[in-house]
Amino acid sequence: MTDVRMLITGASKGLGAVAAVAFAERGARLVLVARSKDKLEAIRNSCQEPERHLSISADLLELSDIQSAVLKSQEFLGGIDVVLHSAGGGLGFRDDLLTHEELLKLFALNLGAAAEINRLVAPEMKKRRSGNLVHVGSIASNEGVGSVGYNTVKAALAAYVRSLGRELNRFNIIATGIL
Repeated sequence: MTDVRMLITGASKGLGAVAAVAFAERGARLVLVARSKDKLEAIRNSCQEPERHLSISADLLELSDIQSAVLKSQEFLGGIDVVLHSAGGGLGFRDDLLTHEELLKLFALNLGAAAEINRLVAPEMKKRRSGNLVHVGSIASNEGVGSVGYNTVKAALAAYVRSLGRELNRFNIIATGIL
């Protein structure tokens, strides 16, 4: 993994934070993205050789934040080899009958942000004929163990990953999901 250039969303806590530390230990160069600058900096500083990594505070519900974060990532790393889409969740929406706005917000975070980041990084990967797009899904995508909204968006993410993987495979780009 030495010098693999990696963008990790949701890197300020949970799986994203654990992955950041683990990949840094293996020599990857990282850009960590999440909303909380303080938490991101704490994770970056806990990584081996923190000066090799960058933290970017961004709200992945805001298209301009996503675009800016990807551009800064590409500039800092000189390109992106791997994206780990760890950001997501149910946003605390537990109602069985979600409002239109709540459902759109869930889709924007869990699927829309990943799709936009992929749209921005995949052209370079296609030219290189190499890349990995890893999406953190959930068993809720097919087992319905979470809330209605969470189950729905994770099922949509799973379908997106299967479809995207099939299309990008011919460019030697692996689009995959983990549960």
